[in-house]
Amino acid sequence: MADTGQNIGPHVREARIFLGKFRSAELATIDSQYGPNASYCPFIRCSDNCFYIYVSLLAKHTRNLINLPKVSLLLIEDETKSEQVFARERMTFQCNAALISRKSALYSKIQSIMNSKFGGVIQTIATLPDFCAFQLHPVSCSYVTGFANAYSFCGRDLDALSIVNDEDSY
Repeated sequence: MADTGQNIGPHVREARIFLGKFRSAELATIDSQYGPNASYCPFIRCSDNCFYIYVSLLAKHTRNLINLPKVSLLLIEDETKSEQVFARERMTFQCNAALISRKSALYSKIQSIMNSKFGGVIQTIATLPDFCAFQLHPVSCSYVTGFANAYSFCGRDLDALSIVNDEDSY
């Protein structure tokens, strides 16, 4: 997926603005029988470009992440605000998941940031023994802005953008 010579700088800015609009994402996980599971979860995104989620062990997606630490995150434009439902703006991240130890400094940091972003509900959840935190490290990302407008982020920090054409899959 090579740069076709188009100025892709504006698309990087658009993607960052779009990403900044979200507080939750759709999750796609796989269970131990390789069955798909769709759900959603609030998240924070930190300067390390990772997503962090705080989830209950009672939720199927949490058990799936523990057993198979891969997840796809989908951020998608509200269909009521879309001019064309078939071409909704969206970002899809493929991520590796890692459980964060409750005893770690990172866990405390994430809990504090989530408390600032989501309010007192985090203080309540934090007292529940079934809640745990995961770091979701993106390994790839696709960004679709409409028909024939698809881009792929790559690089260590997903800071390189390539245009996807009909020879590529996304």
